[in-house]
Amino acid sequence: VKSIVIYGFGNVSIKIIGLILLPLYTNVHFLSVGENAAMGILDISSQILIALFSLSLSSAYLRWYWDKDYFKSRKKIFFTCFVTLTVLAITLAVSGTLCSRTLAVLLFNKPDFAYAIALMIVATSMQPLIDFTMTQMRADSKASFFVSSNIIRLIISLCATIYFIKYAHRGLQGIYEAQIIGNVSFLLLTSKFIVRHIEARFSMDILHGILQYSMPLALASFSNVLLVVLDRYVL
Repeated sequence: VKSIVIYGFGNVSIKIIGLILLPLYTNVHFLSVGENAAMGILDISSQILIALFSLSLSSAYLRWYWDKDYFKSRKKIFFTCFVTLTVLAITLAVSGTLCSRTLAVLLFNKPDFAYAIALMIVATSMQPLIDFTMTQMRADSKASFFVSSNIIRLIISLCATIYFIKYAHRGLQGIYEAQIIGNVSFLLLTSKFIVRHIEARFSMDILHGILQYSMPLALASFSNVLLVVLDRYVL
């Protein structure tokens, strides 16, 4: 129960922000009805992208982490997975930014939300790296660091969102600018922790084995997300 409460916090922390900010999100002086509706579509799009580009490497990593045959290769495995997720994050951020105008037309039949889509994709691209880092915290039983880093991220994102929406009047794009700031802050805060678990040796053999294990999990995760959110696109 203690572990569920502590480590489950990382999964719901970003949703807590949305709950606290609900009065701002529903105030037409700060966020128009159109922007609020677009945010709903962009949020579920973010969930789909995370399921697709994370490749369930976090789950697969734990299976290799606790394998006694790979005990001495833990840092190499961490580096291999982290580099893979970084490459995927860069690919997603760059391609999403370049295609943001096209995506805006496909989703909303107009390019007005192109910049917000680009920001959403950049913020989303960092989430698999954050999830993977939190997986390592769980493996190391770093409960206090897990909670404190997520609380700091939560506070930074919350304050930035309030500033961008209420005072800077950035509208929808301000929400995703705040998410980017929160995600970057988390990665900077945990950078020393990440470096301590890295041995700069990339292993294609290990990655191949991990991907064989993770791809079915990724497909299941992607399918589950689609099952939950696909109807919102239709509606």
